[in-house]
Amino acid sequence: MGKAHDIMIAGATEAIMNGKDVVFDIGGPWPRVKELADASNVKVEIYHFTMTKDEFDSQNPERDTPTLGPGLKIIRIG
Repeated sequence: MGKAHDIMIAGATEAIMNGKDVVFDIGGPWPRVKELADASNVKVEIYHFTMTKDEFDSQNPERDTPTLGPGLKIIRIG
């Protein structure tokens, strides 16, 4: 996960510097996201939800890769 977070932060930094919005849809490295936002003078909104252990365990860890399209870049890790 550390490597994935490093890649996410690097991509987010590049996007923010190019005037783009960034959305993380994963439990994330919040202290690092906050540092990035502060350094870039951007606003952070965090939406949090919880789930039960049964809900979490029922998630499919082998999700299909999204279909490529405009504005989507897929980075494979590991």
